[in-house]
Amino acid sequence: MRRQPRLLGALAAVVLLAAAAAGCGSGSQSPSAGSTITVSHGYTDVEAAALKKQVAQWNSDHPDQKVKLAFNGGNDSALQKIVAGFTAGNFPDASYQYGSSAAQLARQPKLVDLTDTVQDPYVDWEDFYPSE
Repeated sequence: MRRQPRLLGALAAVVLLAAAAAGCGSGSQSPSAGSTITVSHGYTDVEAAALKKQVAQWNSDHPDQKVKLAFNGGNDSALQKIVAGFTAGNFPDASYQYGSSAAQLARQPKLVDLTDTVQDPYVDWEDFYPSE
């Protein structure tokens, strides 16, 4: 199925960028030893299983930089939940969101600017699946 490799690539990018954001937020270039980042998602069924498998592999390969998944109840309510979390001060390090949510999220002061991270010459964009 063609969709699954793209999904897995997107999920890997989310975890990678979340790890970078966690490090950037603390003022260092990478997550600190023993750190855990929380990634919110709304996946169920096959996608949830694939994400859990990727996170388990990441956690196995990076014992000092753990990822914790937080199911947000479904992608349809993800935007409302993350905005409410920003207001309450209880939000994940990274969250899967639809592209249509980008404008509203961009106005939130809690987001980390990843411009320098994604422009780093060591980031090989050929490693990521292209969008459709």
